[in-house]
Amino acid sequence: MEARSLVAAIDQGTTSSRCILFDRSGAIRSTHQLEHAQITPRPGWVEHDADEILERVRTCVRVALRDSSGCVVLEAMAHGLPIVLLNHQGVACYVPDDAGLKVAVTNPKQVIDDLAKAITTLANSSAEQRDTMSRAALNAARRETWDQRAKVIAGWYQEIVAHSD
Repeated sequence: MEARSLVAAIDQGTTSSRCILFDRSGAIRSTHQLEHAQITPRPGWVEHDADEILERVRTCVRVALRDSSGCVVLEAMAHGLPIVLLNHQGVACYVPDDAGLKVAVTNPKQVIDDLAKAITTLANSSAEQRDTMSRAALNAARRETWDQRAKVIAGWYQEIVAHSD
């Protein structure tokens, strides 16, 4: 995603900051939102820390531009949406083959062509096929909890320690 081809909109709300990135056609390309503290010095009053809000906005913009952690993919799957994604980095590990269409990262022209084909394939798939992908996406997102991740990582550490002798 080339930053120069995007427009960033900052939605500064009472409880959170959000950055929404739009492409030239007006389609949403990425979003990120962070809450900020609600300071209540007395009943009926709410104050905010301007430095905290500024840092939240900066973080939202950086993450919206650079997020490759899979958070957006997991959020979409948690809503039961079939996924079209690049099969690279750690993001592809979260998406089972039956929950989306993975596009190999080869060269820019090939990736663009393959993404277009995958999007067309999804758009032309039957309601039954999309429903199957949606259920698989939702089930995968339900398995990807912080508790589950912690157990997996703890298992890796235990395996490393066991083999370090």
